[in-house]
Amino acid sequence: MSFPLIINSTHRQSNNTYTVPLATNTDLNEYEVSIGNGFVYYSWYNISASLNNNSFQLIIPNNATTTTVTYTIPDGAYNITTLNEWLEKQLVSGGYYLRYAGDASNVTTGAIRQANIYPCKFQINPATYSIQFIAIGLPRTADLVAPKFNGYVTGGFVLPTSADTSAQLVIASTNTFSSIIGYAAGTFGSGVVVTGSSATVESTLIPNVNPISSVEMRLSCISNIISQNSQLLHIFTNGGVRLGELIDISPVQLSFIPCVGQHRNLTLQFFDQSGRILNMLDSNIVIKLVFKPKNISA
Repeated sequence: MSFPLIINSTHRQSNNTYTVPLATNTDLNEYEVSIGNGFVYYSWYNISASLNNNSFQLIIPNNATTTTVTYTIPDGAYNITTLNEWLEKQLVSGGYYLRYAGDASNVTTGAIRQANIYPCKFQINPATYSIQFIAIGLPRTADLVAPKFNGYVTGGFVLPTSADTSAQLVIASTNTFSSIIGYAAGTFGSGVVVTGSSATVESTLIPNVNPISSVEMRLSCISNIISQNSQLLHIFTNGGVRLGELIDISPVQLSFIPCVGQHRNLTLQFFDQSGRILNMLDSNIVIKLVFKPKNISA
């Protein structure tokens, strides 16, 4: 004999906390509980201010000197491709790129205009399980000729006056963006690259693009004597689904954990694998808990 209890969005207290009232003040000392079924939306970010992994700097040659630009990434779910796309937009916004101007004949001939050229980018290297920082040797005004830069003009910044200069990446020790791309704190890239060519720096640490590898569910009424966290009920991953998609967190089979105490309300909470509060943006969840008397089959 078992007893189901449903927790859903109507029980939400905060982004990671749901409290469901029981019919009466209930003695659960002789009961145990398991997740029966569960469905939540993948709605938490891998890069955010709360995770302190959303910032880095670029040192960009500019005229006769360099400019250090701090980039703060908006909270979101990113992979290296989308992170690089975001960086390109910021470089365009700041004018730190080269755009193709072509000549007046393009208007009438319809000649294909070329893609923007950016001073640097992030790129995945699957062969070495690393993230590359690739910087190009930026041109001087005199270098805007064939073959590499013919037809290009600056997007706004002043081209360097010295040849063979390039952007550098700066990772601070005060945030954990380093773990996202696999770089220790420091400055990467020599700042000296032959104009028109590129130089690549490989990450030396294993990149952890998604620092939330799994989610812990904790229930206020249980007594898990094995776990350091006595309220640990269940663990799940995003199951390979994309942001905004539904995750089926139902277990393959019921796994019962003893309950303890008398309760008028039960609180279910979600944390990441490191015990940090999980900032779930979508409260539309459905969790079925199954209670049964101890030593009785479900």
